[in-house]
Amino acid sequence: MVNVVRIDEILKEINRIEREQEEANGYIRKLRKTEEEVHEDLKVMLKEIDHEFELCLGDPKLVRLVEERHEILKKLERECGEMLGSLEEERKRFNHKCDLDLEELRMEMKRLEAM
Repeated sequence: MVNVVRIDEILKEINRIEREQEEANGYIRKLRKTEEEVHEDLKVMLKEIDHEFELCLGDPKLVRLVEERHEILKKLERECGEMLGSLEEERKRFNHKCDLDLEELRMEMKRLEAM
């Protein structure tokens, strides 16, 4: 009887972990999509900045402003790329931990069922 109760607890825990894993992966997918959209926007802005340099017509003040904007955009693009990498690493770590926890619970459940 004790085994049946413990198996029920394990099943509930497995369901909880799987649900949390699914929710976390959905959240990370949404973050990643948003971050990818921002990254694409930054790339477009960086391509357009060449045209802005042409519009400066050699005016040193305008050129300096466009250069500053270019540096800011490059920094943001770099940070955005790093964020995408971090999101993927965090997703992998989280899923790995969930998978290990699930495997452990399933092994315990099989052991209890065999008794």
